[in-house]
Formats: sequence, C-alpha cells, structure tokens
Amino acid sequence: MATVGIKIFKHHKKADGTYNVKIRVTHKGANHYLDTPHFVSDKQLKKNYSIKDGGMPSSMKQPLPTVT
Repeated sequence: MATVGIKIFKHHKKADGTYNVKIRVTHKGANHYLDTPHFVSDKQLKKNYSIKDGGMPSSMKQPLPTVT
C-alpha cells in the first residue's frame, strides 16, 4: 500500500524566498515526489520544514481525488 505525505526541501528555495510544496508518495520502499502549484514562505514553515496549519491556504486542505 502506498503512503502519501507533504515534503518541503530546504535546498529548493527560490530567489523570491518561497519553497514548492511537494507530495511524497512511498510505495514498496521507493519515494516519488510530485510538484504542486503551491508555494510557502519561511514564516509558514516550522523549524523542521513542515507546514504550520495556520499558514496553509484553504486550497491545500482539499482532499486528493481518488485514483482508480
């Protein structure tokens, strides 16, 4: 079974100071990262580069569609 999570890479910081939010999909020990159209700034991140819930746009709180 695959697991899904959100990942921010600190070495992917853009010139404007934002980071791309990536979706991490792990299946059979292999990680794959999917780009999203969402970006967060330093003030929206915790020290461990996880997203603070209060800084998350409502469009990111939508559930992912089911893939069949």
